[in-house]
Amino acid sequence: MPPLYFGVYILAIEQSSLLDSLFLRLSSFLFFILYPKFQIYRKKKAVFLTKMKNESSKTILLIDDEEYICEVVQSCVEVFSNWQITTASSGQEGLAESAIAKPDAIVLDMLMPSMDGFAVIKQLQADPNLADIPVVLLTARVDLTEPQKIAQLGVQGAIAKPFHPTKIVDQITKILGW
Repeated sequence: MPPLYFGVYILAIEQSSLLDSLFLRLSSFLFFILYPKFQIYRKKKAVFLTKMKNESSKTILLIDDEEYICEVVQSCVEVFSNWQITTASSGQEGLAESAIAKPDAIVLDMLMPSMDGFAVIKQLQADPNLADIPVVLLTARVDLTEPQKIAQLGVQGAIAKPFHPTKIVDQITKILGW
């Protein structure tokens, strides 16, 4: 049996009539349209929702000190893309992780304690091994989303907080040209 995504499974109504059978098939079809990276696994009277294998060609490093932001972004990236995502909860941890993992892109919060996003950007740009990694800002500072500031900081683009979780993958894709 395939592994369960988030340990979630759905129990199906016993298919005692043609109507129930049609409803289950229609709902499965609609589910696949909305969430193509999932599959439904049927065994006896139970229906299991599973995440299909993630064959990713891109890796994202999310650096943000707010745990719930990391969880939301990570979940959305896993569901709505085929990218791999790792998280870091501080600037120092993010720099260490970027040196080890060499991600394809970094999504960076600007307002963090001890080492803010500005310091992280400076250190990334100073390191020849990390300077070519594109950075996308995820920030509550609206002034940093202006094109002049983006160019001045040397980053690819910015996403303003609060953001729409289901659209963040599209925003990152558009900014990075993926």
